[in-house]
Amino acid sequence: MLYNLTKEILVAENVIMADTFVKRFFGLMNRHKLPDDTVMVIKPCKQIHTFFMRFEITAVFVDSKNIVLQVIKLKPWQISPYVRDASMVIELPASKDNKLSCGDIIMLSERRIN
Repeated sequence: MLYNLTKEILVAENVIMADTFVKRFFGLMNRHKLPDDTVMVIKPCKQIHTFFMRFEITAVFVDSKNIVLQVIKLKPWQISPYVRDASMVIELPASKDNKLSCGDIIMLSERRIN
């Protein structure tokens, strides 16, 4: 579960963890879409790409204290900026970009799907 503590809202019920080399490498590439109640957390991560993806996403860069550093929309075949202080990137459906803003504090629960 991904929760925005600052705004006191649930961002997503399901979390896909990409915390191994293989999971980080493939990410969302083979998916047709990301369900509205699901996010992918790439950890560790400071930069992402959307090569071979079929849909737009919102990328949320988060530091080691769970503070949102940057939120950007990415279309397929784009590269994000390198965010030096990021420790993870949360990829969510582009339609959910209003649920997280710079400076927000997030909470990730241990409940996750693969």
